[in-house]
Amino acid sequence: MKSARILALATVLSIAVATGFAFVGNATAVPPLHTTVVEVLARADADAVGVSMMTRDNSGATMSTYVQGLEPNSLYTVWWFVFNHPDKCTGPCDGPDLGPANGANLWATSFLTDATGHASFGARIDRGNPALGFVQGLGNPMGLANVDKAEIHFGMVNHGVPGVDFPLGDIPTEATTPGSPLQAVAIHLPQ
Repeated sequence: MKSARILALATVLSIAVATGFAFVGNATAVPPLHTTVVEVLARADADAVGVSMMTRDNSGATMSTYVQGLEPNSLYTVWWFVFNHPDKCTGPCDGPDLGPANGANLWATSFLTDATGHASFGARIDRGNPALGFVQGLGNPMGLANVDKAEIHFGMVNHGVPGVDFPLGDIPTEATTPGSPLQAVAIHLPQ
């Protein structure tokens, strides 16, 4: 059942890719550089927990993601890990490569899972100066500089159930605060 749902969503996302355009801002058609569709993998056991589509255009990258099997009714934050020059990574790009690869770690978005642990979310990262969320000391504060060639990862962190694991009044802080460990990741490679 889980695999069938992920496959169905991947099919829908693939059809969206076939249209050939990403819509940015006020429905301005922007020709994409390329689009990738990848699985979202749980860090604990590498099982697929979702699917993510990323479309890159000359001004940045847009991600649309569906996940399932997460902790129900929980607040998650999503973090970009951008490696502008993946050829400078010492192996598969990861945290220690942020400096050498002219990378950055940035807040992407936050979301709440439903009562069954499912959620859909999206985020956009523009070329150049990020609007929000640069994590100090983790890479290049300019964020995404090399749209076409950057390796872009995202990681999800579970902050718990609002009102149970932290006070409801703390949602704005929790929704933009880094945490650990990453529960799931997706890696979008350049084409």
